[in-house]
Amino acid sequence: MYDEYLEHLSPNLDDDKAEFVVDILDIYSVLCNSYRDLEDQSGIDADDVKFPGFDGNNEADLLVFADDLLKHRRFEDTLRKHGNNSHMPTVDGYRRMIQTWKDMGEPTYPYSKEQIQELLEARKYR
Repeated sequence: MYDEYLEHLSPNLDDDKAEFVVDILDIYSVLCNSYRDLEDQSGIDADDVKFPGFDGNNEADLLVFADDLLKHRRFEDTLRKHGNNSHMPTVDGYRRMIQTWKDMGEPTYPYSKEQIQELLEARKYR
């Protein structure tokens, strides 16, 4: 995946982890854009559709990869220029979101209001 997204870097994150990062960034990109285009945004907090980041202490390899994607002008609509550190573990919630997205049939833009709510609910701790 490094060749596809970051051709100038030497590989140091395995493909499964890189694919995980790209999948969750894709989902959040569509979440944010779908939310923006909803006529009825009630019941959804605008902050919830923004990508929270990865934990710099426990998920540093994922955080660095995401920051490198941003430096190479990838996911500019999803990642923040400064501050993609969530300061708390996020991987388990993102795994639930990705699984929910797959269970939905891997929908593409635009997500319905119900799909947005279901994906956000999946991220919450269970």
